[in-house]
Amino acid sequence: MNMLSTTALTADVSHTANPIIEDEFDFASISSSALLVYVSISSWTGKIEDKKVSAEVSQQHNAENGVTQTYKKLFGKRDKHLYAIQQHITATRTLFKHSTSPWSDNGQRLVTTKAYFNLMKEMTGMRDKFWELVEELLVEYNNKIIDMQARMGSLFNIDEYPTVDELRKYYGFRLEDTPLMPVGDWRLDINSDALQSAKDRYAQMFSDKIEAAMLNIWKRLYEPLANMSERLDYEDTGEMEEYYTKPTAANPNGVLRTRKKDVKIFGGNLVSNITDMVDVLRVSNVTNSPRMNDMADRLENALLGVSVESLRENDNQRKQAKADIDAAIAALPTLDI
Repeated sequence: MNMLSTTALTADVSHTANPIIEDEFDFASISSSALLVYVSISSWTGKIEDKKVSAEVSQQHNAENGVTQTYKKLFGKRDKHLYAIQQHITATRTLFKHSTSPWSDNGQRLVTTKAYFNLMKEMTGMRDKFWELVEELLVEYNNKIIDMQARMGSLFNIDEYPTVDELRKYYGFRLEDTPLMPVGDWRLDINSDALQSAKDRYAQMFSDKIEAAMLNIWKRLYEPLANMSERLDYEDTGEMEEYYTKPTAANPNGVLRTRKKDVKIFGGNLVSNITDMVDVLRVSNVTNSPRMNDMADRLENALLGVSVESLRENDNQRKQAKADIDAAIAALPTLDI
């Protein structure tokens, strides 16, 4: 079994080996409380290799033909429409990954029925926005080509640009969901020994994937916990020190300021990264693990009334929060990554 070591985080935290899945789980129950979901998004990169220029570069440097590749950005350094689409695709994939757990190499991911409705609502909204951004690009597409003709000089080649109809086909957004097949639900025309062997292999695969999905959630939780523990680990002595800000055009030497000495800096998402994971623990607990439920309760209680601002200003709250987070880390399954 995979184990995650957290003993290096604090000297006083020790661990015993704890399994990810504490008890035997009900295959049928899991199959009825989770689905497999899949998203596939395709887009146009706006880049193309200029083979003529590539050959010229190789020739200029006395290099063998084919050792260099010169790519052209057909709409310049960073076209706003192409950039907006790519940013949206990244945000969509991040959202999809955050709301699901890994399942198969072909991109299918596991989502509980608790999280399914909200996930599909969010992904449908992201899909609609994707096509809205694509249409905005298509409306401006021919004008962009005219503009690039003036900007690219002799590198411009109209044949390298697809037509609007051709460009539209480069884009796609596919969202699918599939029931999770129960282990015993097999209808195969093979002899009983082969059928039982196939069922056994599927049961083992099913068990391994469920364990991997639960392991993924624990690992995702560990990261913000470890970060918060490290960021809160300092002693506020009240001493001040002077420092210079980063140089700017207006202030090439920076600006002299003061700050508390030895106090660590932490961002505004220090607490929310954990509270977001509490929601994940509650809706993605496909095995209904008591440990995962207890961890969600523990963290919710520990962070009640805690904010980034209060952690910065209240030394006692900061110390208590660190103690609570370290205790939560100690209660995690010991997973090896």
